[in-house]
Amino acid sequence: MSEEHQPNKDDDSEGSELPDIDLRFIPPRAPTSAAVPTPSTSVPSTASTSAPPKKKKPKKNLSSMRPATRSSARASRIQKMTTEDLYMKSIVSKQQSEVTRARAEASEVKVAFMKELREHGLTLAEIECKVNAEFPPLADMDHDKGDDSPNESDDSL
Repeated sequence: MSEEHQPNKDDDSEGSELPDIDLRFIPPRAPTSAAVPTPSTSVPSTASTSAPPKKKKPKKNLSSMRPATRSSARASRIQKMTTEDLYMKSIVSKQQSEVTRARAEASEVKVAFMKELREHGLTLAEIECKVNAEFPPLADMDHDKGDDSPNESDDSL
């Protein structure tokens, strides 16, 4: 029994690992490895080198092109603005600020009038009637927002 457990140098049994080690370290032949690439060497190298650059190149090209188109669109918009347009915009904004100030003053006067009526002891319904008679509703100066309602009321008169 002791003979079976001890490996024999002349014997090619499973106990001897020398032939397996020698086969692993034999270098492959140059013509076969160059002509037919092995899957273990070709797949990782091509996948690791070719896949990331393909993904990175379109991203770089798209991102570099986007700001260029946006900046060119901005430049064309800026060039279209003439001094006349800027002047008209400033006049419109000045008129809008005057209208806003006038509305604020009117609402302050209206609130003061309502407080005065309240001090005289009038009820809420009476105050509403007198305020509506004294201060008619203001016309909507924003023609862009409600074109239908002011135009229809003006046409009917």
